[in-house]
Amino acid sequence: AAVAAIAMIYIRHRYACCVRDLKRIVAITRSPIYSHFTSTIDGLQVIRSYGAEKTTSEAFFSYLNDHTKADYLL
Repeated sequence: AAVAAIAMIYIRHRYACCVRDLKRIVAITRSPIYSHFTSTIDGLQVIRSYGAEKTTSEAFFSYLNDHTKADYLL
């Protein structure tokens, strides 16, 4: 029973460290999504006037893919 308890404490410690790092990565990859979305909404007239919808959506999907990859690990 003592060996099992020590093993569980060790696994819990390792899990907590990994989850903390993964949550930090998820938070870091979430920030560009919000930033890009806000700047897109603010500059929507300029984006439409220059016909840059495709470029803007590709950049957004790139940020979204990075976030999804990190979130999937969690």
